[in-house]
Amino acid sequence: MNAGEITFSLTAIVNALAGSLNDEELALLSTALTQLADTLATISAHRAFFESGEKLRGNGNISEEDGKA
Repeated sequence: MNAGEITFSLTAIVNALAGSLNDEELALLSTALTQLADTLATISAHRAFFESGEKLRGNGNISEEDGKA
């Protein structure tokens, strides 16, 4: 799926949800999905950080202790 297809699909889903939820339900779903997105971004950043650390340790630039979570 390319970026345009993803955007189109998400817009269709959001429009369907918005038509079937009241304002309070929509606000609650919005905050829950925001939290989901933020958590996924945190996990992704954590993985990227420690994967880059693995590469650095392999080059001797940081110690084993520095890269432990």
